[in-house]
Amino acid sequence: MTRSVSRRSARNLSGVAVATFGVVSVFGTLVASTRLKSSFLTVAFAAVAISGSLLGGFLLLAPSASADAPSSGAPFSYGQSGRYTVDGKWYVRADPQNLGVRQRFPRTRNFSAWTEITVPHSFNAGDASENSYTGSIAWYATEFTLPRARRGSKWILQFNSVNYRATVYLNGRRIGRHVGGYVPFEVDAKTIRRGTNRLVIRVDSRLSETSIPSQELRNDQLTGGWWNYGGILREVVLRRVGGWDISSVATRTRFKRNRGPVKVTVLARVRYLGNRKRARVRLSGKYGGARVRFRTATLRRGRTAQLVGRAVVRKPKLWEPLKPKLYRVTVRAPGTRHTHRAGIRRIIVNKSGSMSINGKKTRLRGISYHEADDKVGAAWTPAERTANQALVKKLGANMIRSHYPFSPQDMEWADRNGILVWSQAPVFRARENQLRQKRFRSNAVSYTKKMVLANRQHASVLVWSLMNEAVPSSTKYLNRTISAQRSAVKKLDTGLIGADYAGAPEDEFQHPAYRKLDVLGINQYFGWYPGLLGSTLDMALLRPYLDYLERAYSRQALFVTEFGAEANRSGPADELGTYEFQTNFMVNQMRILRDTPQLNGFFAWALKDYWVRPEWSGGNPEPSPPYSKKGLFDQNGLPKPAAAEVEREFKATPPLR
Repeated sequence: MTRSVSRRSARNLSGVAVATFGVVSVFGTLVASTRLKSSFLTVAFAAVAISGSLLGGFLLLAPSASADAPSSGAPFSYGQSGRYTVDGKWYVRADPQNLGVRQRFPRTRNFSAWTEITVPHSFNAGDASENSYTGSIAWYATEFTLPRARRGSKWILQFNSVNYRATVYLNGRRIGRHVGGYVPFEVDAKTIRRGTNRLVIRVDSRLSETSIPSQELRNDQLTGGWWNYGGILREVVLRRVGGWDISSVATRTRFKRNRGPVKVTVLARVRYLGNRKRARVRLSGKYGGARVRFRTATLRRGRTAQLVGRAVVRKPKLWEPLKPKLYRVTVRAPGTRHTHRAGIRRIIVNKSGSMSINGKKTRLRGISYHEADDKVGAAWTPAERTANQALVKKLGANMIRSHYPFSPQDMEWADRNGILVWSQAPVFRARENQLRQKRFRSNAVSYTKKMVLANRQHASVLVWSLMNEAVPSSTKYLNRTISAQRSAVKKLDTGLIGADYAGAPEDEFQHPAYRKLDVLGINQYFGWYPGLLGSTLDMALLRPYLDYLERAYSRQALFVTEFGAEANRSGPADELGTYEFQTNFMVNQMRILRDTPQLNGFFAWALKDYWVRPEWSGGNPEPSPPYSKKGLFDQNGLPKPAAAEVEREFKATPPLR
């Protein structure tokens, strides 16, 4: 209880610091901007003068660093033994001019010029400026004491999301780098020592045309589908290992009928960290009550191998929506173990594009959201996460979707509650000039691999979505990108593979690329956005378009992955942007989608209002930038009238038949 109270107090205190930090960070980036006007510079200098006095006053409150003991355990249950959460006092410092390395930030011992915070943390939360969106550089630091452990133990640092580029220093020395947010990465803590350790991370949130997700200036307008929150957005975990480390475990099941014995394959990625040049190991494991048998393997020091175990479950209970049966899976190596929960289920798409789960046809209803809040950014605490999950449950949704991979906590929650996950790589609105670049395609493939490796142990994963709303001018490079991503997924997992694209009547040239997939999601806004030459302005054209899709993609399982309308005020029901218009829009859309037999399910967009980008309008004649107001709930979680209609539809529709 004492720890939770102190952490809450620290977060309240850090709110003032974050606001001050945002002003200084924004100003530093603005000075370098060639687009500034002199009148705005005057305002910026005034803002910094004010914030300087505030910052000076605040920093008197910021103590010098003192080492905290990491809390025993991780904030999520799946994973290895010997884990600790690095959740004590942290510090952040802006570096908009990229001087931190030159000024020896990695070797900092005095944190009086840094701002005390807690992690997870987004350094630009609450800052709606253009410079906040385009990204900047900030440094994070903490000091922690090494937990007691056997002599010879080794340690690994796990970061569950750092956006976007991370450089990790431990006790003054660089120990690792990583590129890509919303996916975990690990770094060997080579320079760790007994007693106090100083951990420093340089975070660079600036995106580019070839990064995943990407960002660019197009026709003097910034592009991107959601706010670019920088920082350490998910928890940091310290892991103790011995001579062997089990980095991940995934399971596969194979059965012909929904009853009778099921053959289980367990895939364990194992690394040898001992002192000998090579060593032999035989893993042991359990899948529920069934024994998992592994063969003996020999690994060289520092090498990783995927070891395969086999088991048979004689009388399986299946995982599915409404009845999410999970089995405890444990794999052991000398000195360590890995534990998670797995489900036995069979998801197939037949030759006519009909999806079934455990032999039952699907009628799935889903909701999409971003793990973001205008107060803490994408650095959700358990309180924000729990509140969001409660809204999903209130609607009666049995699928969730975002534009990037969900957090470990949300994935475990989905497993336990029978919620299917549309897991998507953030390859967002890729254009022809991006798809032509080898670096962009390589980054897309690399990110897709990370997504699959991070989440393939979850029973809740419905589909691996490779991209969202590509807008190429030809098929060649789109086809090449999808083929490379698809091949990468196939090597790692046996799950269904899909993509989401912007539905419009003029899309025939894209067919060859998407016909390689198992599942196709259509983002359609008939009746909201006008589309090319007004082709999607009339909602009455939606049903003929869906019939056309059935003919064009006769073997793919079809879903509608987005539909929605902005709402930020009351007014006439025929006026775009009113609550009344949104309510009628959602009711009419759901009536059409419900009566379209070729659809396996649909997602409403979106759960809550969220930040997109500066000057966002979203088709609303009276917009509220940077918010997307397509949420069924506002940014505070209060329902709009349309929420009740969606809840009525979702709860009245059984997911399986």
